[in-house]
Amino acid sequence: MKWAKERDSLIAQTRAFVNSVITWKAETAPSPGSIQPVAIENTFAAASPVAAETAMTAEDTEPTQAIPAAELPSVGNPSVHDAVQNDLRKEIQNRVAAFQAHQHRFAREREAHFKSVLAKARSKARSALDGGENPRDEAST
Repeated sequence: MKWAKERDSLIAQTRAFVNSVITWKAETAPSPGSIQPVAIENTFAAASPVAAETAMTAEDTEPTQAIPAAELPSVGNPSVHDAVQNDLRKEIQNRVAAFQAHQHRFAREREAHFKSVLAKARSKARSALDGGENPRDEAST
């Protein structure tokens, strides 16, 4: 029954720890009035006039309604969206090409290793046959 007392003691210690963490969080948490809005730099503000209107600044007391991401490409300058897509597409294509080159290099190295091992095996077999020894005779005995 010693294990039961140890278990109960552990449970009591855990509850005490949890309660201390909860009270510590409540004491150190900032009050809702002390949180100030922060200005967020919008890198797409020049490209999209609507995005500049929806950006939240420090003077705003409440955020404006955000535009769904699906609607952003149709509003404003679509060339910026196309440029970003093209950059992403190029990056993906470069990564795929690098991966394919890596795989081809591995295939070439594997093929070269196979050919070298096969050449060594054939040369040993030829030397055994030329020397009068037959590797098949040794295997059968």
